Parts: sequence; C-alpha cells; structure tokens
Amino acid sequence: MSSGKGGEPDPHHVDVPEPCFSRELLTLPRGKQLDPGAARAADAGLTYLAGELLDGAHNFWREEGAADGSAIQPRHVDAAFRSDAELRRLWAAWLVENPPASRSGDPSAQPSAAKPSSGPFDGVIDRLMESTDPTGTLAVSGPARGVVAELLAHLVRQLMNAAAEVSTRVNSDVIHREDVRGACRVLTTGELRLLADREIRETMPKAPPG
Repeated sequence: MSSGKGGEPDPHHVDVPEPCFSRELLTLPRGKQLDPGAARAADAGLTYLAGELLDGAHNFWREEGAADGSAIQPRHVDAAFRSDAELRRLWAAWLVENPPASRSGDPSAQPSAAKPSSGPFDGVIDRLMESTDPTGTLAVSGPARGVVAELLAHLVRQLMNAAAEVSTRVNSDVIHREDVRGACRVLTTGELRLLADREIRETMPKAPPG
C-alpha cells in the first residue's frame, strides 16, 4: 500500500496492478470510448480466458512427454481449444477462418496457419507464461506464438465489439465496466463464464464497510 503523509499507509490508496492487456491492445469500434474501469474489466476477463488457453496448451505439451523439448508448439495450442467445448465455442469464428492445414492423420497434430511473430502480444504471452510455468523453463515456439497472437487478437475484437454493442443499446458512446461484463457473459458459457465473470467482478469498487 502507498504511504500517506508522515510515511503512514494511505488507507485511501488502492494499488492497481499493471494490466496484462494494455489499453493500446483494446481496439475499439469507431466512435467509441473506453471508461478506465472498463479497461480494467476487459484486462481481467481477457487475462483469465487467455490463461485458460495457455494452460491447456501446457497440459497437452506435458502429456506428450515434452517430445519437442521445452517449447509449446502450434498443435498444442490447437488441441487446447479444439478439445474443450467452452474454449472452442469462444473461438468458433476463428476456427472457421483458420482450419488445420490438413485433416489427414491426427488433427491435433496439424498446426493452424500462423505468422512467425506475435507482435504486440509478445508481452501478453510472456506475462501469461509466468503464471503457466513459474519455473520459466517452458517456452512458446515462434510458430505457436503466431497462433496464440491471432487467437488473442480475435478475442479482443470479439469482446470489444460485443461491449460496444451493449453500450449502443443504452445510447452511450462510452463503454463501461458493466458493458464489458455483459459482453463477456454473452461470449462465454459454463464454468468459463462463471470464472471469467468472477475475475471481472474483482475489478469493481468495493462497497465501504457499513
């Protein structure tokens, strides 16, 4: 907690952690603005959902017995959401646009089309991997980073467009925290929805004690 005057803790200060998904990554439809609280809510929801994706990829890498050394490959990322109904629904549109390179053999072993660079999402992937693999021994290969970056960009667009639609329905040009929360609930299902919503609720101001 920050110190107030005289070096005493400032009871009115709330430390806000650095976002994983910075404001610059939250692309908005034309004419929309993002309330600061909405940016924090979006970061919380996106961080949770993206973390689930990388956790799944990590699990598939581990099940293979680290056959490719200490790096997650595109097929591990593909398998993570293709094998999970809730994640698959979340990225359904991306799946239609990016089918596996081949349907022959084991589909989970076929990498999706990917760019070799994760660009602006490099920092996001690194932050998420710190939680997925605290030892720091597991890397994400270049091609796998490309796949993850495409998935994250798609997810950001989905969430921001849905939140913009919610705000438009109440005749507002500003996207608020509740708009983001509502959008996330629309995009997700089942346990994924419950846990993402919990993360977003954690960003909401706490009511003062009675």
